[in-house]
Amino acid sequence: ERLSKADLFFHNRFAPIICGKEPGRAKPFAYFFIALFVAYGIFMIYSALQLTPPTAQEVWFPESHMFNKELFDRLSKNWQSGADADYLKLTLVFGVETYDRTGTGPSKMDPFIRLF
Repeated sequence: ERLSKADLFFHNRFAPIICGKEPGRAKPFAYFFIALFVAYGIFMIYSALQLTPPTAQEVWFPESHMFNKELFDRLSKNWQSGADADYLKLTLVFGVETYDRTGTGPSKMDPFIRLF
C-alpha cells in the first residue's frame, strides 16, 4: 500500500519526533508539549482568578440608540413583579399517553411506564 505525502510526513518525520526514535529513550518534544500545556493551563487559571464582577451597568448601544430610552426604561422601571414571581413554577409529568384538556375526563397513563 502506498502512503500519501501527508502520511509519509507523519510516519517518517512527525511521529519519531513526538514518540521518540527508539523505545525507552527520552521524548524531548513530547515533554516540551506537556510542559507547554501545563504552563498554559496555569496561565488560564491565573487569568480566571483575576476576573471581577462589573462595576457599572454595561452599555450595549450608543447613547442615541432607540433601545436605550424605550426598552431599558421599560425593563427597569415598569417591571411589575414581586419577590415570589422571580421564578416560574414548572410541573413535569412522565407517563401520560393522552390528556383531556377540557378537565372533565381522566388522563390515560402510558402502560409501559411503571410508577410503583
